[in-house]
Amino acid sequence: MIENCRDECQSTIMLIDDNESNLFPLEIMLSELHNIYSTSFLSPIEAVESFKRRLQWKCCSRVYKLVLTDISMPQMDGY
Repeated sequence: MIENCRDECQSTIMLIDDNESNLFPLEIMLSELHNIYSTSFLSPIEAVESFKRRLQWKCCSRVYKLVLTDISMPQMDGY
């Protein structure tokens, strides 16, 4: 989980997938690119809550440049 606003504000990409083995390679690839930060979530509900919380902050641009999500997840679909 993100510890403070500054850490999450650096994230420009949100990754959501209920399967950690799908998230891990994406995280590795993105971490190797300069100035691209991501925030990963195994739960779509947690991702939505984090997104809502981020919209209320004044310390960052508050928007993600890209959201990559699994389409089929048990709690909520990726649409």
